Amino acid sequence: MRSSFQARKTKVDVPGERAKNRVSPCLLSVEDTACYLGVSPRTIRDLEAAGVLTNGRIPLPNGGELQKLLFDREDLDKLVERWKDVPNH
Repeated sequence: MRSSFQARKTKVDVPGERAKNRVSPCLLSVEDTACYLGVSPRTIRDLEAAGVLTNGRIPLPNGGELQKLLFDREDLDKLVERWKDVPNH
């Protein structure tokens, strides 16, 4: 089983060039998460504050944590799948 914090490689097609291996980040910033889900950064912050989204906690050597909201791409994918399963009213 792969750790959720490991980088994943994806192939990216670049016009006029051969496809190259590029590292795709597994942890996304608020702005990247908003783009990934197609919502505003404010919505991401609201969802995190409400406990719908959980941010990745990165420990620092001094015992603290990185003070930046980062979201795991796999967790986002799972959340979207759960949202799809909710019946419309």
